[in-house]
Amino acid sequence: MPETGKSMTTRTVKANFVSEARFMRKFEDPLASNKKKRFVDLSGVLKKEAVAIRKIESIGVGVTAEAQKIFDAFSKTHRVKWDNKDIVINEDVRISSPYHSDCVIGGARNASDRIKKVLKNVRAKLQLSSDT
Repeated sequence: MPETGKSMTTRTVKANFVSEARFMRKFEDPLASNKKKRFVDLSGVLKKEAVAIRKIESIGVGVTAEAQKIFDAFSKTHRVKWDNKDIVINEDVRISSPYHSDCVIGGARNASDRIKKVLKNVRAKLQLSSDT
């Protein structure tokens, strides 16, 4: 094995291309030879996992590109999630397909009206088809 800090080249070969294999010599385990203990920052790993999960959950399945753009715009200022093909905002307001202001349902009246107003602005900013 190369010394610490030295590079090493490895190649991957399909097994059906190998016609012969010979044992040449035994290598030392490079991790066993290093006396330092290795630690994993568990909190850092958990944070990265949470970020990855949020990214995956922010992708709508079976939705149009227009719907995904609207979701992404709302996600910058609101807590949003997908519920099948509906966008759920702040756990109580729902926007259903085709994602126009008349498709906003649920929540308190003022919250619903606010989401309708934001949706109109988002559609205008993204230059999507006119909101009805």
